[in-house]
Amino acid sequence: VAGAGLDSIKPLKMTYQGTTPMIPLQLTAVATEPHLTVTAFIYANGTYYKPIGHPLATVDQTRLTEDSTGRNNYPMLLARTIDEAGGDAFVAEYAGAPPEAGPAPEDDPSGCCSEGGDWCGLGFNGQCECPGSDFDMEDCADIPGLLEGAALVDQLAATYSRLTRLTTRISAEEMTFDPAFEPVLSAPVAGRLRLAGERTVIDGCEADVLDASAAAAIANIEDCAAVYCGKGQCVRTAGGIGCACDAGFVARVFTDLDGQASVTCVPDTPPVILDKDVELPDACADVDCGGGTCVDLGGFAACACDGAHGAVIGNAATLTPTCHPIEAMSDAPGAEDFTEGRKTLPICFAAPPSCGPDGWLEPRPAGQLADNGVLCESSMPDPAALEVPPNPYDDTCDDDGGGSTGATAGGDKDEAAGCACTAGDPTGWLGGIVGLGLLGLLRLERRRR
Repeated sequence: VAGAGLDSIKPLKMTYQGTTPMIPLQLTAVATEPHLTVTAFIYANGTYYKPIGHPLATVDQTRLTEDSTGRNNYPMLLARTIDEAGGDAFVAEYAGAPPEAGPAPEDDPSGCCSEGGDWCGLGFNGQCECPGSDFDMEDCADIPGLLEGAALVDQLAATYSRLTRLTTRISAEEMTFDPAFEPVLSAPVAGRLRLAGERTVIDGCEADVLDASAAAAIANIEDCAAVYCGKGQCVRTAGGIGCACDAGFVARVFTDLDGQASVTCVPDTPPVILDKDVELPDACADVDCGGGTCVDLGGFAACACDGAHGAVIGNAATLTPTCHPIEAMSDAPGAEDFTEGRKTLPICFAAPPSCGPDGWLEPRPAGQLADNGVLCESSMPDPAALEVPPNPYDDTCDDDGGGSTGATAGGDKDEAAGCACTAGDPTGWLGGIVGLGLLGLLRLERRRR
């Protein structure tokens, strides 16, 4: 319908008898985006569900991370996980008691939505934050279908004792089956799927990295974390992070699961030909592929980049790509943590702190030091500037750490504010002491930089 928006699309509801619910997925291949997210919420009493004839995949948490802009890579990692399991797998994201429409207590630590009243002043602020609550009803009513959906969720939670949430990501060329699901007694996942990843940074230490070329190589591709190219590899181009697609594949931009634009590789021939008997508008009419050629894939513009070019997001608003010269290659499709190598970069230890005229540097056990730390000239004090002073507080420290007769009133054993009669809890950095083999407490008279 000309001029119609997404609000005009209504979900299709089908009711039929049976014990194996099914999704008519093959029909979707006519006009779907790459890596379409398909999620099945299956309510039942006493049983959970799993796909019939298709595997359940496990997300590799070591790949979960974010790029330098803070974009989480779970959507891309989910697509890669499904592809590596054969392209027809599902991931169990929840199995347990059906939740109600309002946020769960762990998602609402402030209690703004779960205390029954508008204690946080969220009502009539133009934002829907507590669906199902009386005070936020007017704000939530502005979102089409939300109140009806919240009421349905509450009704289902009151009717059924089990909910299984199964998700896959699938592209048009992979939609060769209609997934069905069967009941199982054991839960495919314990409650909500919880994933924790990391991103290694060396902010503030860049000047102390001894292998600058290795550090630059990591920085060039670290943003491949939030890109998944599929049949291609993630690359750094003059225009940013993108994809160098394999032979027979071209680059296309689509709206990803997180609502942001992403680029990926798709077959250069669509699985469904829509313009056989119908003349469609030219999708390439206003598209500039730069170092490549535009390809019309059934009304969607894609770019076939020349060999030395990679595809990036050209226009996020129109979901069109463009091609720029490749500057660095990752040798991977993306959707993983590319910062792991920073953990082994040789980096100079920082210089020891200044402890003042009455302070001492204490040795730190080697096991507490970073494996990639290197003692550089800037890290080490001059050995000639170190002397082992007498400890004036031998008789003022008690063994249980509860005394108050240390160098500072109220000081306890092993604490920086109290007597420094042991080396149990270091207050500063290594200070070069372990490397020199010196024992005891050292006073730093002067330092060389």
